[in-house]
Amino acid sequence: MKAGCDVFGVSEEQVLRRGTRRNRARLAAVYLCRWRTGVRVSEMGRHFGGVNGQAVSKLVGEAEAEGPRGRELNCRLSAMEETLG
Repeated sequence: MKAGCDVFGVSEEQVLRRGTRRNRARLAAVYLCRWRTGVRVSEMGRHFGGVNGQAVSKLVGEAEAEGPRGRELNCRLSAMEETLG
């Protein structure tokens, strides 16, 4: 979570805030958490503001759908991954 906060220049509260549209920091944090850990989406949902697993899956899908055209998101994801090692 800290990596996302640093790269996007936002607070942890903003990353965890649910119900906000186009929260890029939250999208990136959820996406990386999903693919870098073995945590189930239901557990992730509890951590990310008490949302259900379906909401987590939707966020992951949104990040994947951006694919190569999501240049800004991909750059920030890379920066987060570098921070995480």
